[in-house]
Amino acid sequence: MADASDLVSAQATAFVGVALVGAAVGLSYDVHRALWMRRGRPRRWGHLADAAWAASAGGVVGIGLLAAADGEVRLYSALALGTGLWAYFGLASPVVLPVARAAVGAAARAAAASRRALAHAARALRGLVRRAGGRP
Repeated sequence: MADASDLVSAQATAFVGVALVGAAVGLSYDVHRALWMRRGRPRRWGHLADAAWAASAGGVVGIGLLAAADGEVRLYSALALGTGLWAYFGLASPVVLPVARAAVGAAARAAAASRRALAHAARALRGLVRRAGGRP
């Protein structure tokens, strides 16, 4: 028979693990939200992207709940998931979301700058070819 302290330790470890799953789901939501807020109001694919996020987050939560308690979903697992989400959105999200928005904006600006540089290089190459007598 298992020692009581081993059972409590296993439950505490499972609680922390599921709380981390909740925080990871919160982080993935903030990244998802930052990506869509960059494009303005999601129109055509916004609902499909939300559904894809919800399905993937649901899968992660389900796997996390089952893995933490050896295939059994227990009440403390649901409480741990809620605690992880609450802790993330209460403590980390106000910091992470502006950083994620800034990172997405910087990546979009870098992509636009590289696109402009490639277009400029293509125009310059086309001009060189024309001056050399070729016909691109």
